[in-house]
Amino acid sequence: MLLRTKQELQRGFEIFSGGKGKSRHITKESFTEWCHHHEVSPQHIDNFIKAHDLNHDSEIEYHEFVRFYIRSEIKENFAQYDTDNDGIVTAEELKRGLVAAGHNENNVEGEVKTILAKIDKNRNGNVSYEEFARYYVDANYDF
Repeated sequence: MLLRTKQELQRGFEIFSGGKGKSRHITKESFTEWCHHHEVSPQHIDNFIKAHDLNHDSEIEYHEFVRFYIRSEIKENFAQYDTDNDGIVTAEELKRGLVAAGHNENNVEGEVKTILAKIDKNRNGNVSYEEFARYYVDANYDF
């Protein structure tokens, strides 16, 4: 599920918090109810809440949900290109990732140069996770 606007993130939050107007928090109970309704094992709910509950009130508030969601999405997308898991996407990894995503092999060199010009802020020829994350949020989210 790719959420890009504030409204889409709010709707995503409402799914886990019990529905529009019901709560402004994702509780263990609302998350468990969602799991049972969707036939998903609720075995990791406590660990999820503990890991993402920044103010330690045993609930996931909207800003905590947004932070979790965006971080998860960025990590997943970065991992598609960082094939050796070293935290850096090289030009070659970027090229292979674009080809794997269906980009034309004949045009990919130019695309890599264009992407690096936009994302590679320190101009070292690679994309760090931080550079990728900053660009990803700016390019994909409308707050």
